[in-house]
Amino acid sequence: HRDRLAAEPDECVGAAVLYLFRDAALGGTSFFRSCHDAATTESLMHHWSTLDNEAFSRETGWIPAYITQSNSHFERVAQVEPRWNRLICYDGSQFHCSHIEQPELLNDDPARGRLTLNLFFLCRRQAH
Repeated sequence: HRDRLAAEPDECVGAAVLYLFRDAALGGTSFFRSCHDAATTESLMHHWSTLDNEAFSRETGWIPAYITQSNSHFERVAQVEPRWNRLICYDGSQFHCSHIEQPELLNDDPARGRLTLNLFFLCRRQAH
């Protein structure tokens, strides 16, 4: 996904994740780029957003899961490993996903779970 906020034309969206857990097996963050041009990517994203989970899986061949590797539509370009108290900052328009290879480890207990603080902010672009 991408982080979409209502930004003005001269603004961009900044995002950050602060990892507040110690078990690296709970996963970090992966970043992706589309294998398609912008118009095709937008069209696909819009179309996929209209599908329920079953129809999406039938159409793409993907089972419900966190995306951790490249596929026919997106190339993984980076992966950040989680570390206690690590803050990562990135352009919110960049495709990204929690890099969770063991979802069975996830739970609701903040003392044992994948606790993160997610931050979003608008940045003004400066003319060069």
